[in-house]
Amino acid sequence: MNSLYTIVAVLAAIALIGSIGASLQQQASALNLDWKEFKMLTNDFEKNVINTLRDERQGSSPTDMRELLSDYIVDVNRILGPETLPDPILALIQNYERDVTTIFDQTPPEPEKQIKDFRATTHDFVKAVIGEIPIPIPKPE
Repeated sequence: MNSLYTIVAVLAAIALIGSIGASLQQQASALNLDWKEFKMLTNDFEKNVINTLRDERQGSSPTDMRELLSDYIVDVNRILGPETLPDPILALIQNYERDVTTIFDQTPPEPEKQIKDFRATTHDFVKAVIGEIPIPIPKPE
C-alpha cells in the first residue's frame, strides 16, 4: 500500500512539473517572438531622437523628446505585452524612461553629449531586456 502512495505522489509531481514547464515555455515563446521587432523599434526610435537632437542644434524641446519617448514606451509595451512581462523587464522599462528623461532635461542642452549619453543608455537597455527574454535553443535536425 505504501508503494502505491509513492507511485501516485511521483506521478502527481511529474504532472505538476510538466504543466509548469509547458506554461513557462509558452510565455518564453511569446516573449521570444517579439524581440526582433523590439530591436527594430528601438533602432528607429534612436534614429528619430538623434535626428531631432542634431536638427535642433539650439536645443530640442524637452516636450518633443518626451513625446518621442512616450510613444516608444507605448510601442515597447505593445510589442512585449505588459500583461505577460516579468517584473525585471517592467523595471528595466521604467528605469530607461527615467534615465532618458534625465538626459533630455539637461540644461543647458548639449546635443552631442545628449546623443552620446542617449546611445549608451539605449544600448544598455536593449542588452538588458534581451538578456531577460528567453531565446529558444534550436532543435537538432
